[in-house]
Amino acid sequence: MLTLEDGTDPQGVRQIRTDPVYVGGDGTINIVGDINTGGTTQQALVVDGFTTANHTGTGQGRLSLILSGAIVGGDADNPLIDAREAERVEVRNTIDISSGGALAFGSSDGGYLLVADGARIRATNSTLATEQEATLVYQRGGLFENYGTLIEDGGAGEPGSERGKRAVGVELDSGTFHNRRTSDTRFGRVVVNNFGVRMRGGVDRAAVLINDGLIESRMAAAIFSETRHDDNPLYLTRNNSQGVITGAGVSYQALTRTRDLVVNAGTMNGDIWLGES
Repeated sequence: MLTLEDGTDPQGVRQIRTDPVYVGGDGTINIVGDINTGGTTQQALVVDGFTTANHTGTGQGRLSLILSGAIVGGDADNPLIDAREAERVEVRNTIDISSGGALAFGSSDGGYLLVADGARIRATNSTLATEQEATLVYQRGGLFENYGTLIEDGGAGEPGSERGKRAVGVELDSGTFHNRRTSDTRFGRVVVNNFGVRMRGGVDRAAVLINDGLIESRMAAAIFSETRHDDNPLYLTRNNSQGVITGAGVSYQALTRTRDLVVNAGTMNGDIWLGES
């Protein structure tokens, strides 16, 4: 395992990186140092598609990444952390962003994301007039297991709560998102002002949502499904016995041209609208 830490200046003062970090290769990298690109539109961390297996025929395959340091971004034009080329990503600390995408992972080849117990991905609502909505996790395949917290600062009437400035928890294009639980008091949480989970697959896509924790939208449907093409994607939502899904009057909303299967053994607060499904 390769460990990347903060450097120090000649006086011994810790230096936090403020430029993007690019990583690639095989094996595991543990990023212990903090990265802060706040106040800019820069990315903080990008996983390159280069692997030794691609070029030499040897190696372990794609990169595994551990994020042990805190990562702060501003209004990112591209995902603050672009890990779509990674095999595995584990978030152990905090990720903050004002707008744009916080973390993107997954592909047709799979991928795995773990947000550990105690870790947090947060939308911090700046007062910038140009601020647009944030998306905390973009999932394009693979498996996402959440034991931590995905959250947006502020509720109705507070900065960032206006229409067009509300954060989405997880945009699930395909793959499986499992909001996990380890005890009565320790479980995955998704609490935002826009959709907790937005399923919007493309052609021949299927997405699965399994909830054992809390998914809550303060100002919209907790779960929202749609399609980006004129097709018929399949979405399965299973809310297990200890799972809680709470929306602002609507717990599940299907827009149109989707196949939605909702299985509930827990608590869903709000209506279920299946539209033209």
